[in-house]
Amino acid sequence: MGTKDLYPLSDTIMDAYHSCDHLALEVSPDDMQNPETMTAMAEYMRYDDGTLVTDIIGKELFDKIVSILKSEFPNLQEDALLSYRPMMLQNLLQMVILEKTTLSEEYGIDTNFYNTALKARKPILSLEPYDVQLEIFKGFSQAENIHMLKTLLDIEKQAEATEQSYAAWRKGDQAALLEYETTPASADSTDYNIYLELGIKRNLYMADVIDGYLKDNKKVFVIAGAAHIIGDEGIAFF
Repeated sequence: MGTKDLYPLSDTIMDAYHSCDHLALEVSPDDMQNPETMTAMAEYMRYDDGTLVTDIIGKELFDKIVSILKSEFPNLQEDALLSYRPMMLQNLLQMVILEKTTLSEEYGIDTNFYNTALKARKPILSLEPYDVQLEIFKGFSQAENIHMLKTLLDIEKQAEATEQSYAAWRKGDQAALLEYETTPASADSTDYNIYLELGIKRNLYMADVIDGYLKDNKKVFVIAGAAHIIGDEGIAFF
């Protein structure tokens, strides 16, 4: 996500991009738009064994989420959500949150460079297969799923935090970004375990992939979310 006034990017950034033979994104949109991938993701998002999301997160929390979603999507069919996994509800809540900000996917860094690379016919690589992320979410416990969803219920607070995080990123304020985007080991064990799975382990995975590109003598311009890069547990550190 980003804003129009983010561009044009600095010569330092663009010179580095043009000097590279490949672009690497967390997950290439080419991979995500593959029909097989789209089918697999659609299948993943739903339970296929009769489980209902209310069996995992409870009816009370489900009703609160539905109330929020219906405020943005009036034609939403509540029954249609029952077979979805918690990850789908998280995605929908995050869509509502981002609608409350000034940010747009149209101006996101990855979108910008993806379109630029397409025009230049620069090869596009992925830092992690889509199924790596899906398996992480599938592995979260009932308590962790509930915790993540409850965190998103305060839409206004989350929208404000997103704006603050973006502002810190624009300034290059790593200390503020670390506060917004990472979780210290001394924090609540549920919070930290989520960060361990979504942050640290994925950082290690992506760092290994980048190391492989270097060993193959590929000159790659890498783009990943700021939370994956900063701090002692970020990609750059590993």
